[in-house]
Amino acid sequence: MDNKKAIAIFSFTRTANELNVRVREELSGRGYICEGYTAARLAGCSGLKALGMDTRAWIGQQWGKKDFLFIGAAGIAVRYIAPWVRDKYTDSAVLVMDEKGEYIVPLLSGHMGGAVEIARTVAAAVHAAAVLTTATDVQGRFAVDVFARDNHLRVTDRKLVTRITAAVLEGEPVGFYSGLPDVDVPKESGLIRCESFGGLADHTYGIAVMAAKRDACPVREAEQAGILVLEPFADCKVVAGIGCRKGTPMGQIKAALVEVLAEQGLGTGDVTGLASIDLKKEEAGIYELAEELGVPFHTYPASELREVPGKIEGSDFVSKVTGVDNVCERAARRCSPGGRVLQSKRIVDGITLALVEAIAGERPRVLLFGGTTESIALFQFLQGFDLDVILSVATEYGMERAKESGTAKEDGRMRIICGRMGREEILAFAEKNDVELVIDATHPFAREVTANIRWACRKSSIEYIRCLREETDSPRETAVQAVYVDSVEEAVAYLKSVKGNILITTGSKELGKFCELPDYRTRCYARVLSVPDSVRAGVACGFAGRNLIAMQGPFSEEMNIAMIHYADASFLVTKESGDAGGMREKAEACRKTGTTLVAVRRPDETGGSVKAVCAYINQKYQQYKQSKRKRAAGES
Repeated sequence: MDNKKAIAIFSFTRTANELNVRVREELSGRGYICEGYTAARLAGCSGLKALGMDTRAWIGQQWGKKDFLFIGAAGIAVRYIAPWVRDKYTDSAVLVMDEKGEYIVPLLSGHMGGAVEIARTVAAAVHAAAVLTTATDVQGRFAVDVFARDNHLRVTDRKLVTRITAAVLEGEPVGFYSGLPDVDVPKESGLIRCESFGGLADHTYGIAVMAAKRDACPVREAEQAGILVLEPFADCKVVAGIGCRKGTPMGQIKAALVEVLAEQGLGTGDVTGLASIDLKKEEAGIYELAEELGVPFHTYPASELREVPGKIEGSDFVSKVTGVDNVCERAARRCSPGGRVLQSKRIVDGITLALVEAIAGERPRVLLFGGTTESIALFQFLQGFDLDVILSVATEYGMERAKESGTAKEDGRMRIICGRMGREEILAFAEKNDVELVIDATHPFAREVTANIRWACRKSSIEYIRCLREETDSPRETAVQAVYVDSVEEAVAYLKSVKGNILITTGSKELGKFCELPDYRTRCYARVLSVPDSVRAGVACGFAGRNLIAMQGPFSEEMNIAMIHYADASFLVTKESGDAGGMREKAEACRKTGTTLVAVRRPDETGGSVKAVCAYINQKYQQYKQSKRKRAAGES
């Protein structure tokens, strides 16, 4: 069997442990990945691991990822797996074996999970008898679900599988047609081969192997005629439409989504977006899932969803509650117009889901890095365009600033994500989300971040724009006593040579460098953001009590003067971060108090101002709209 899952083998006595070791060695030699477990009091014997305190919960965490073989009473296995049994297409394979190694029985997921195949492998290896109870195995008949699994084909109608299996067992003629030249059934299958798809109409039931494109075979019409369509698993990206009760936990929604995706041979990495009705735009479970998957969450009003064309299964109850008869499928179709429906409305654990193939290029996608004043201005500007925009900020403070500015997520087009990313993570995120343009509006001194963004863009050939903070007039022009340095390290070196208290405004990340000053605990005063991470960083460096000032800007000239007096500072250390960073107010406060300004020079960079970047985006967007109109005219 291809892509074998790991098998966890459980045993609970010394006798069973000996068989555990033997079976594990035999299966490992046949390409399986095996792990042996036993009771804690018997652990350490022959490499067996100790079972945890809550084995049932551990099995639940591994369900669908590992298969399980219990050496002992069948009742033990049933009690351990009972809470997790859901669906034979996604359940783990579960087997039980007696301690003497005479019999091995597939209990669950015999065909689709491969339990029957594992049983036969173990039986041959240790000279046991495989006890098979599945009717097609007992009678040696063709099993359509096994055929689909072995040929990597997707089953489009499970109920029809059951009816065809019953027909095969009763000896009724079942037609078979394959539109794929390399997929066929063995002669001894008992199926009747047809030369064309139309030939299946001569039989009560039929099996049609079709290419992924369904133009020649409307699936629903085929299923109504008793024809089961098998097709290759989708090799595509999808939009997942979701409907759920208020307050449904994220974990429950994710588990349901994983199950539906698995039936299509897909994983969460194939999801490019989540979609629902606008009544759910603040639904924490869906919003958290979108954040975890790193995809946008699109929401639409009921009036738009009602206009989505196509034959869609509806519900009067849902219509009364939401104003539209179907949320999940209509939302997924609305999010990807013209996309192929891979899974129509499906209910899993009270959650409704639908999958629609994502059509690339519906809207250009922009990834904006910031958290700065410039990035917030750009995010607001981009709201006026039909674009998918992701604002990536490093800290919770940056996210709060963006939300407070009125740019919080109002629909699926505009969203904010939070968290630091290395260059490999930036590359993976940009590629997964089909980003076409990256705007780097990070802080002028975030050199490493900018280098990582540039690297990722070059690696994936994504267009890159650097938005620069506008320069501030030189403090020298305002008769300020100033010392310019190229780095914080140079600033510290200078301060070692002079006397007097110091007010540090370079940020919490740089505080460790000032610890080189012999008397920094009494001489230095650090001003940091009033957020937990910044305060913790200051305390960790030895700044505490009156020497640690936690406040949120912007700081006026008067506030800077008050803090200079509070610290009795002879020096104020800052970065040359422009008007947005309060440079002008700091310089003027230093001039009026006679304080020396120690300024870290801004790195030399090429890029454009906010105004220049906005003009460029507008130009690019007009070109996009023009080309879109030309494509539409050509198609019509």
